[in-house]
Amino acid sequence: MAQQRHYFPITALLLITFLFLTVRLDSPWTGHHDENGSWISSGVRNYALYGADELGYLQVVNRGPADEDTFYYYVHHPPLIVWSATIFTEIFGGYADGRPYEAVVRLVSVYATMISIAAFYVIARRLFKHPRRALWTTALYAFTPMILYFGRMPNHEPLALGFILPFVAIYLNWMQNPTRNRWFAMAALAALAMWSAWAAAFIFAGLGVATLITGNNMQRQQMVVLGAVTAAFTLAIPGFYELHSSGSLE
Repeated sequence: MAQQRHYFPITALLLITFLFLTVRLDSPWTGHHDENGSWISSGVRNYALYGADELGYLQVVNRGPADEDTFYYYVHHPPLIVWSATIFTEIFGGYADGRPYEAVVRLVSVYATMISIAAFYVIARRLFKHPRRALWTTALYAFTPMILYFGRMPNHEPLALGFILPFVAIYLNWMQNPTRNRWFAMAALAALAMWSAWAAAFIFAGLGVATLITGNNMQRQQMVVLGAVTAAFTLAIPGFYELHSSGSLE
């Protein structure tokens, strides 16, 4: 029972953060920085209109009627944010007049942000070995205005954080006890993060260098393999784009 009491404060913190992140969740795409939500919603809408299979699962972001000759393929960033918004829209039935609900599209980033906050608490607990200090550290992260503002925005970075922070939490355990399951979990999270945002590469590169410096020989070898796997998944993105839309690499 005493152990369970440690979870009450962090549970309350998560609930309060979720409340802040969901204020005016259904606001239309007319605010500052809402261009991201607009084009991502267009990608979701076009999957519904033309069929994801017909579009080769590429991000087509035309705002109005289009055909194969006028499709605008957005290939500058990884596609997982549009795919995730599409899945959420299908699950929650979030369409109105043929367009996805703003609230459902925002929920992708909200849930990813909540996962990142929970993982941040796990990381702080493992580093500080002190629940109260971990709680205050997590509160500083969660209530940072940048997190509350951008954490609900449909964009690549909030989604990527939902994979990066669990990766770091598992990485800390792996550094103490490198197991095969932890390595595979890190590989899966790294792949998902890279298919969410290019910037995730800097986190993995930094942790890779740290492992090469502080890890044992087996950890160094496994980290090199993990880096190669992550690089392969990253290179697969432009390869996927080029395969379905010739000229994407150019």
